Amino acid sequence: MKKKVPEEKVPSREEQLKSLREKLVGNKTFGACRGKLSDPFFGTIENSESSSHFCSVWDNLAPKMRIMGNLLAQYKRDGWLDAYSTLQIALRSESYLIPGETIPLEQTAPFTVIMFEPDKTLTLIRWLLGVHWCELDEYLDKKDGKVGNWEFHSSGLTQQLFQELPSLEKHARERRRKCRYEGEDLEKAYDEDVALLAPEDGKVIEQMLSDLGGKRLYLGRTKMGDPQWNDHIENIDIIPVAYIFPVEAKKVLKYFSRKKQREIGIWSFNYPKVEIDSEFNLNIGLHAEEEQSRWRKESPMGVSLNSSCGLGAVIFSSSIASAYELNSHGNYCGGKDDAVSPRFSLSTRYQVC
Repeated sequence: MKKKVPEEKVPSREEQLKSLREKLVGNKTFGACRGKLSDPFFGTIENSESSSHFCSVWDNLAPKMRIMGNLLAQYKRDGWLDAYSTLQIALRSESYLIPGETIPLEQTAPFTVIMFEPDKTLTLIRWLLGVHWCELDEYLDKKDGKVGNWEFHSSGLTQQLFQELPSLEKHARERRRKCRYEGEDLEKAYDEDVALLAPEDGKVIEQMLSDLGGKRLYLGRTKMGDPQWNDHIENIDIIPVAYIFPVEAKKVLKYFSRKKQREIGIWSFNYPKVEIDSEFNLNIGLHAEEEQSRWRKESPMGVSLNSSCGLGAVIFSSSIASAYELNSHGNYCGGKDDAVSPRFSLSTRYQVC
């Protein structure tokens, strides 16, 4: 009777990726193949100056592809599917960073994200991500002594939102009188209570955007393209809730007094140049600072150098997009069923529903 060989336990994702990184660090064969195997045959032809040049390049690449193919086949055979899929992507995309991979500082570029009035701004964002839009009208009804049909979210964010944005009640009543969708009242209140609270800030930002080549950041979308908030609410895509600049934090902070600097949310990054396109279209994820250690393991080159306002941050890369679950249409997917500290993303891309 044939002896049954016990199946080997498949390592965890973290163990697989650690083994993969150790195997690939300094590996010249991997370096020669990295980002070149999405279409190696025709890609080599397109980049060849002559038939003899093609043959020379192909003969050099072919044995290296064989080695990488053998490694992929081993991972597939052994059920190391995380290592298998990660190596596949790295061989196809030169800009892809393997989770946990680091690169020299000189191959990175500095970025700084700032947020004005973070208490007000984060209250609005958290309300949008975790509270039903009906609560705006419910708040007005209960204030007017009417019997409501809706129970407020246990977080108390609706009451906090009206406190942080004093003009919201005025704009909400006007929106309701005109029978319009929720959203324009939030936009007007944010504009009045945050953006116009200190008009000089607006002038400073415009100057900074011009001087430093920065961009506005808007509440972003999930990897499926859905808004993170309930899309019944309009106008959210047009509210710039933060700003990003391709410079070090000290070059941003010099535009503000020391007092103002203490009132601004600020996150600093050193991000791989290879992952930045010419217009630096980026997505910034923000999360509870307790999660910072997790994302430092997943994306050490993307995670912020600091925490601010109780939040850590990470620049999205393709290597962590699927792991960084986001809110979609009011249903929080980040691991904690509340509206107080969910993950959310900001994007440089201006998108209108």
